[in-house]
Amino acid sequence: MTKVALVLLMGLGVFFSLAKGSAVNSTLTDALAARSLHNRDLLLDSLEVQIIDETSTNAGMNEIIDGEEVRAFFGLAAEQEHAEAQNNLGKMHYHGQDGTINREEARTFFGLTAEKGHAEAQNNLGEMYLNGRGGDVDEEKARILFGLAAEQGYASAQHNLAIMHFQGKGGLVVNKVEARRLLNLAVEGGNDAARYNLAWMNEHGIGGAKNEKEARRLYGLAAEQENVLAQFNLAWMYEEGRGGDVDEEKARILFERAADQQYAPALYNLARMHAYGIGGPVDGEEARRLLHLAAGKGSAEAKHVLAVNFNEVVEEASNKTVSI
Repeated sequence: MTKVALVLLMGLGVFFSLAKGSAVNSTLTDALAARSLHNRDLLLDSLEVQIIDETSTNAGMNEIIDGEEVRAFFGLAAEQEHAEAQNNLGKMHYHGQDGTINREEARTFFGLTAEKGHAEAQNNLGEMYLNGRGGDVDEEKARILFGLAAEQGYASAQHNLAIMHFQGKGGLVVNKVEARRLLNLAVEGGNDAARYNLAWMNEHGIGGAKNEKEARRLYGLAAEQENVLAQFNLAWMYEEGRGGDVDEEKARILFERAADQQYAPALYNLARMHAYGIGGPVDGEEARRLLHLAAGKGSAEAKHVLAVNFNEVVEEASNKTVSI
């Protein structure tokens, strides 16, 4: 084995040459600083409509009868055209609860219930038409169904209709002002996804005035529900002091919470904070661990930093070689 190979193997063994509590070498920190802002803004139009909630039965029912009997119970009630039973049976077919998934049957039961003006069923059927579950895609029907449920104040439908206005789907032209109005209504109705989306629009001044203070408040509400994107974006607002005071400790905690959900940009940015000692002590060993996790989750930034450090090892090894 040549000395070149031996030095390279030694370099790979320590990769960063970082000890816990030590400062991070300049090549690593320069790379982190140059790449740290990537992926901070996540687009609203990348999100899908609200998914169909799983069936909720009356309190105590599952203590009396098992899952198969629950489905049979709903089936009997559905035969008598009981709207809530038809909707719940549709959800059981949709999710395959205590049986096999049958999206065609789910669409049928949601359709029967939606005709009765049941807001949740209208929203559920709209989701199925929009995404082509249990049948063909029909965005216009989806938009009509979301509209009917939204008129009844159903928050998930208000959220979903907002997304369609934002994206210009279902025969609509793009209307971000209307999207923001509907998201406000959905937030008032307690919809978690709407809190994140409305925060994003407030942060960037889309569909209305820019309001970073309100964005920070809404991200906070969504973050409490473990919305990983809200945790990530709120961390940046705390770190930069947008919408309120700078609080690097809170930023680090929020990046940690998002990283716990294996969100690659959060893993990367938490590594940056450990490398620089932002919001807490310097911890080079933890920075290295987090970078490897982020790279494993597909983070191009983490891969870049690791490559820069590897190239430094190779260059250093090359400079120290002697011919044999």
